[in-house]
Amino acid sequence: MTAGGVDPARVVALVVGVEAYAAGPRWALPGPVRDALRFRDWLRSTGVPDANILLHLAPAEGTDAVTGHRGADHETLRRVLVHELPARQGDVLWVWWGGHGVLDRDEHLRLYCADATDADRRNIDLESARRRLSSDVLPGFAEQNWVVDACQTFEERHRPAVTIPDGSLPAGQRLRVHRQNVLLAADRGQRAANDPVRGLGFFSVILLDELGAPARGTAPPPESRGAAERDR
Repeated sequence: MTAGGVDPARVVALVVGVEAYAAGPRWALPGPVRDALRFRDWLRSTGVPDANILLHLAPAEGTDAVTGHRGADHETLRRVLVHELPARQGDVLWVWWGGHGVLDRDEHLRLYCADATDADRRNIDLESARRRLSSDVLPGFAEQNWVVDACQTFEERHRPAVTIPDGSLPAGQRLRVHRQNVLLAADRGQRAANDPVRGLGFFSVILLDELGAPARGTAPPPESRGAAERDR
């Protein structure tokens, strides 16, 4: 947190919102970009510099134009986790991720990247990412806050035609200095739901309201969709 005497200049955040996927319109998910931007706005309101906020978005078609962000494809996000974050210095790390997710057969939460397709479900393994950033490859950042608004439905429920590819990251030597606080929108085997009217994640709305995040405009109702699910 940025409260309690923490210097906002020593706070770094990776903020990811994925609404559009290479798999096509069937995977489209309204909400994660708006949620990510509201979280970004909250970080700014606490004094965190823009240079410390790594914003990675894949907006859905029709989303208001967003500037100042990079892509949310697998190669880009892996490069951030493997190379860019370890090059940073700070005391507090935030990782915010909104999008589709699935729990694999090894009980690892896989977070789909924007270039995921039915034939190649490119992803980041959340447990592997946490393990990497709690090892000696990441100096500093003793406090780490992980927020994930994604489903944890079982992989076999979706009967994919091919296996989910490896999404693991290299880790270093384990340390005891990192404290990771993890907030998940869904429990094991559960779905995380969206507000079908505003195009917002229920979990994200509750958390952002608790943080006192600045409000954003109301999104129009998603077309041709009922209550959206954050799993595939």
